[in-house]
Amino acid sequence: MEKMKKMKNYMIKFILMISLLLLGGCQNTKMNANSMQEYKTSCFKITSYDYSVSVPSSDRVDASYYDDAIFVGDSRMGSLDLYGSYDNQEVYYIEGLFLNKVSITQLPDGDTILDKINASNKHNLYLMFGLNELGWNDYQLFVDQYDAFIKQIKQNKPDMNIYVFLLYTPDHTSTFSSDEIVDVVYEDNIMLKKMCYDNQVYCLDIEPYFALNSSKIDDSLAFDGIHFNVDGVKLFEEFIEYHVVKENDYVKEVCN
Repeated sequence: MEKMKKMKNYMIKFILMISLLLLGGCQNTKMNANSMQEYKTSCFKITSYDYSVSVPSSDRVDASYYDDAIFVGDSRMGSLDLYGSYDNQEVYYIEGLFLNKVSITQLPDGDTILDKINASNKHNLYLMFGLNELGWNDYQLFVDQYDAFIKQIKQNKPDMNIYVFLLYTPDHTSTFSSDEIVDVVYEDNIMLKKMCYDNQVYCLDIEPYFALNSSKIDDSLAFDGIHFNVDGVKLFEEFIEYHVVKENDYVKEVCN
């Protein structure tokens, strides 16, 4: 009897042990399944856009695009404000503006251009600076200030798409002769392109649109060899509308 009792106890312990092992295995299987499910749904976005080149041509956007865009800069941007085709264009400019004064130079309403950017809920920001600084002894100093300005904007507005207009070659400036200006603008644009790449912002090269017969802006598009006239602004708007980076074309979601 004693022997039978011991065997019975052994059997009970054996069955309990097997049950515990099976239960643990099921729980582990469940945990592994949950882990695999969580791993499968881990996704992230990557972009194939090449910031080292100027924005390529795209399908043309319609007038509603301007509802979500803000344009700021020096007097050259003022032509868009004066002769623009659309009522929903939001443009802020200051004649003779130097970028190092952008946070203190006031618009007629008392705000600065930086105030307007910070207050904006729009997603596309267009910047046009750099012509007034061509006469500086070291243009890299301006580019460094531009770099800091863009970093400040991105910190305050991380979801803004920033477009930087490269310099187009004017007919002349007060600092350089007509012969010198082409080489100066070319060299300075190299620095601006690098700045755009370093900050992962879009650079816009409008010169091919405006230098119709030479490397300089065509006389038929600018009333003083620098600022766009009515025809120049129409072409400027066309350029903007055909050079928009559309996220769906470059950004893809990748899931592991």
